[in-house]
Amino acid sequence: MYCPVHKFAASRLAAGLILVILSLPLIIWAWLPPSQASQGLELSAGQYGLADGRRVILEWTPNVRMGDKGEVNLTLAPISQGGQSQQGKSSSEAALTPTHVLAVARLELTGGLVSPVAEASEPLLIGKQLSFYWNFTPASPGTYPGTVWLHLRFIPADQTVGESVAVSAQKIGIHTVTFLGLTSVQAKMAGAMALLLGGLLAVPIRIRLKKS
Repeated sequence: MYCPVHKFAASRLAAGLILVILSLPLIIWAWLPPSQASQGLELSAGQYGLADGRRVILEWTPNVRMGDKGEVNLTLAPISQGGQSQQGKSSSEAALTPTHVLAVARLELTGGLVSPVAEASEPLLIGKQLSFYWNFTPASPGTYPGTVWLHLRFIPADQTVGESVAVSAQKIGIHTVTFLGLTSVQAKMAGAMALLLGGLLAVPIRIRLKKS
């Protein structure tokens, strides 16, 4: 027997389930942790005047959602010798070399906003790990090519002008994406609203249908 109430309830249930299903891709895309890409090179002791061997590790976010920030990290890690990492040396052993060495890094990225903009420098201590960090905020969807520069600046003990040597210029690419034109914030809001509305439509009607 035809029942308009049951037909209306079934339609609302179907609409609610559709909204819940549609909300899942939005929520997953907006909240899924971004992948990380990495590459690197090794510098042996004595190369470029280094007192110890170094592993230069570059890590970055290759795909960034619009509305999110991408990250670029450059690490200079001591290379282990004899099965033991030099990073475990005591503070008395981890000292500046006779000629002070500064590690100088800079991120050049076309478009968007990079922080910090200026080059960063830190003293390169024997046996100690050193890291540089940048954040990138895309201005619009697209691909942003970039270069991460690393220089070593040698400063004599008398603090006179020293020599600067280019160690690496590693190329990276950051691709900015949207979900059907939505930023990550918009996708989160749309997904949450669709999930909430779908739940309100589906759950109460399901209870009424079971009772009837």
